[in-house]
Amino acid sequence: MTKKLTAAGGDDVAAAVSAAVFALAMGIQGVAFPLLALAAGYGTAAVGAFVAVAAVSQILIRLYMGRMLRRISDKWFVVASGVLMIVTCLLMVASTHMAVLVLAQIVFGLSRACFWTGIQTHMVRESRSSVRGLSIINGGSVVGSLIGPALAGWLSAESVVPALLCAAGAGALTAFVASLLVYLPPFPPREPGTRLRERLFAQPGFVAGGIATTSAGTWRGILTSYVPVVLTEAGKSSSTVGMLSAAANGALFFGSWLSAPLGRISSKRTLIAATLAAGATVAALGVVAGSTVGAFAVLVISGAAAGVLQVLGSAVAVDGVAENDKGDAIATLGTFRSVGMFAGPAIMAGAVVMMPLAASFAVVGGLFAALSPIGWGARRRS
Repeated sequence: MTKKLTAAGGDDVAAAVSAAVFALAMGIQGVAFPLLALAAGYGTAAVGAFVAVAAVSQILIRLYMGRMLRRISDKWFVVASGVLMIVTCLLMVASTHMAVLVLAQIVFGLSRACFWTGIQTHMVRESRSSVRGLSIINGGSVVGSLIGPALAGWLSAESVVPALLCAAGAGALTAFVASLLVYLPPFPPREPGTRLRERLFAQPGFVAGGIATTSAGTWRGILTSYVPVVLTEAGKSSSTVGMLSAAANGALFFGSWLSAPLGRISSKRTLIAATLAAGATVAALGVVAGSTVGAFAVLVISGAAAGVLQVLGSAVAVDGVAENDKGDAIATLGTFRSVGMFAGPAIMAGAVVMMPLAASFAVVGGLFAALSPIGWGARRRS
């Protein structure tokens, strides 16, 4: 079975399948958790705070993952992510006590960090180009992202417990498929006296790519926290919330597919335009949430923009980095993304205390768009 999964296309099939199954689990959890928190009596600000905890967890672990990738093979991070997903879902099934939900979000953050850093590092090393490797992962993840939210909405009609148990099963399957990935040795130790951060940030495009990745993380953080909330408060059923979230995730695949041809035309213009598009649509969501057609349109546009930011931003940042530094570069990009996943829900959580939910979306969308020109002035140091 291992030979079948890894023949010809290297680890393409195994990586795509693991990405699809893990994204299925994330898609289910992204809809089920806000519904669980709201049903348990937590307010909209609390939902954002819970999701922000997961982002902080990702930020902290990713600070050390570059070093860990020099000691542990990237495939074992992917295996660990599936196990951590199981723990996340079982904790939420066990109790809705605040301490338990906080712990579940911490573990969920660890799970996401391990998966994305591990699988992206693996595919950048295995594939002929960074865009190709990252697109394979994105393509697989979109399959799960399409099914996950819709499945969560359908399973959560009476209770979110069946949905969370389904996500736990997906976590177990992720761990199994990831164990079939080809073993790649850890990166070699750093040379004494080298200053890694200076080497990374001196590369043209690394900061700009990191900002684009931050924007993609902000979009994901909002999608899995306040998008279900604003749609629910607009009167949408759990199944409709799931279908609309699935549409946004589906558009992510289209955006990732567009990354290669658009990047060949102009990476800079493409990433700036995608950031502006994502910001504008996030800002508009609070206004159009009452209309299923309007919500569908803005979520699809924002999803496509996020797909471009996620794939092309990472490729622009990684391509100029030395081979032995790619693990550190991807871990650093993961930190950028985690910061975005924290900032989006955290800003929303603060904003909803002071203003209506629709106005909060407009504020975050405006800040989102303001990131678009940042980082393009960076140049390689002599």
